[in-house]
Amino acid sequence: MGKGPEGSKIIDPVRGAAQADINYEYKEALAWATAQDRAERIISRMVVSGVDVTEEKAENIYQRELRRVSRKFTHMRYHSFLMYFGVL
Repeated sequence: MGKGPEGSKIIDPVRGAAQADINYEYKEALAWATAQDRAERIISRMVVSGVDVTEEKAENIYQRELRRVSRKFTHMRYHSFLMYFGVL
């Protein structure tokens, strides 16, 4: 818990973090994971079709997919998030 998955900020378990910060980092981690998954599928198809994919080209594909991920796609209502933390 709080170890910074998918490039999100690491949360100190002793100090904690504000719920808004945790919610933001969670949504960003979902966006990063979604973009990575989409980029891997695109790159796989390119390799199978015989296209040479360099590291630079792969990174460009990932960045393009990251820009395309709608933050509504990774939505989670803030109220639902607060209710979940209230139950913990």
